[in-house]
Amino acid sequence: MKRIFTLIIGLIGMSQVMNAQTLEFRNNGTPIAAGETVTFYAAEDDWGTVSATTNPTDNSNDLRLYNLTNNEVSGKATINMTSNTLGTDARQWCMGGECVSTSATNFEKEFIIPAGGSIQVQYDVEPEQFGEMITEMSVRVGLGSTTSITIRFVYSDNAGMTGISDSEKVTEVSRYGADGAQLSSPRRGLNIVKLSDGKTIKKMER
Repeated sequence: MKRIFTLIIGLIGMSQVMNAQTLEFRNNGTPIAAGETVTFYAAEDDWGTVSATTNPTDNSNDLRLYNLTNNEVSGKATINMTSNTLGTDARQWCMGGECVSTSATNFEKEFIIPAGGSIQVQYDVEPEQFGEMITEMSVRVGLGSTTSITIRFVYSDNAGMTGISDSEKVTEVSRYGADGAQLSSPRRGLNIVKLSDGKTIKKMER
């Protein structure tokens, strides 16, 4: 009996050690350390819809969860929204192709990642006013320990750079009006802004 008990304790310990080497969040291929905060900015698309997402259609960011082992892993993911001043609770969360819409402060779902593979961690919201949303995203495999990162969405007057994280220093290179004329400063109406990372964004100045 003592031997069986010791074996169970040993397996639990192995599970916890293995989990530390099993999953890793990455943004554009760059590992995100456990406990780190990654910031994404809301922007207006060509149809006037403002959204903040970890996986924008222009591929400026790509938040993924990687399986670092040679075996398929299945686990549980949890989102816990700790603060929100964006004026909306409606969020969409996709992992492994399955999307759910939720307004719950705390929500969890299961996932499966093939051996050596990854799944996209799409999480998005449509703000109704300037502010920010902070959500802790945690993942766990079996009885292992939890790995968490914090996702921060920001929507403000100068938050027109979709998907730019805090670690990236992107500056404005030039600005043009809707008529194509170069501007020395923001002008009311549609402004087309070229950034130092090669991207071009549209901003509606009021």
